[in-house]
Amino acid sequence: MHCHFHNPVSIHSGPGMRRQIGALAAKYGKKALIVTTGSAHSRALAEEAGASLEAAGLGWAHYNGIRPNPLGSMTAEGAQAARDNGCDMVIGIGGGSVMDASKGIAFAYYNDAPIFEYIYGRKQGGQALPILLIATTAGTGSEGNWTAVFTDTDHVKKGFALPALYPKESIVDPELMTTLSSRGIAGPGFDALAHAIESFLSVRANPFSKLYSRQAILWLSEGLPKVQASPSDLETWERVALGSTFAGIAIGNAGCTAPHGIEHPISGLLNVAHGEGLAAIYPEYMRFMRPHAQADFAELARLLGAETSGLTEEEASLRAVEQVDALLKTLGIAFTLSDLGVRESQLDWLSRTALDSMPAVFANNPAAMTSDDVKTILERRL
Repeated sequence: MHCHFHNPVSIHSGPGMRRQIGALAAKYGKKALIVTTGSAHSRALAEEAGASLEAAGLGWAHYNGIRPNPLGSMTAEGAQAARDNGCDMVIGIGGGSVMDASKGIAFAYYNDAPIFEYIYGRKQGGQALPILLIATTAGTGSEGNWTAVFTDTDHVKKGFALPALYPKESIVDPELMTTLSSRGIAGPGFDALAHAIESFLSVRANPFSKLYSRQAILWLSEGLPKVQASPSDLETWERVALGSTFAGIAIGNAGCTAPHGIEHPISGLLNVAHGEGLAAIYPEYMRFMRPHAQADFAELARLLGAETSGLTEEEASLRAVEQVDALLKTLGIAFTLSDLGVRESQLDWLSRTALDSMPAVFANNPAAMTSDDVKTILERRL
């Protein structure tokens, strides 16, 4: 078997590690642009990071214009803020939207055409400011890979992967997650689990990436219900937070599969939370895909906590679908697409856009899917 695994990110995990940001950043420049959302909590985290930077003799400025499902235009705004303030590195503090936007801002600093010109390959660019990330949710795993996702003005969401987008340093501090709401745990957490499952099923998976996928599935499926029931459980949060990072590393090497391609048009059009959109389509995707990857689904069942001894491979593979169904109910995100605002009149656009905008993830799928297949999954989840 020929395989390749690469991950150059320096990752620091553990309670309180966010307070080391100043010492880590000192290796990369003199002044940081701290990127966050506009919430009061985000402002407090920015000020805490700013104090650490100041203690290390560094300056900082704050850009807080990030919203969920970040638009490509936000990267240009943030890059201009970096230029105006004389910043020579970017520090993102937040969930997936902030971390992805931070990557885009660092890239846009040197590449001033609209970022979708580069995403669609109409322009080429390869340089970015140094990127440092502090994850505040167990969700996208963006802190561990070279990918970012942006939404265009026509509601199309697309991923962007480039070596320059690898963070130099990432911090995974479980203390930051103990204040998350129940829904703030469930949606991002299921996104992380989806990364782990899809990287495990991907045709690009290899023995290296599967080590990360398997461990992430174990930690996330076991730990998410526990931290949702007891958000102050720091010991379990350490495993859940690292599970998200491991899943992010896995997709950075093996990629996602069809569910991410199907969901991106949904959150691009309706601005729903990405993890909740995934939750709405996942059970039907798994039912569709199970016959095409029966052995992998049988192993998935065991990783997800099902008892499969004495079962045939087919019987065990069915347990994987049942385990995901049960977990979504436990987490309180067993949504239908109708719950999220999807209408039947939108299904043709959603199914067509999924395949047109995300061909790479469909290519990773264990079996080919047509636009009709995607539409059927969507119809069954309305």
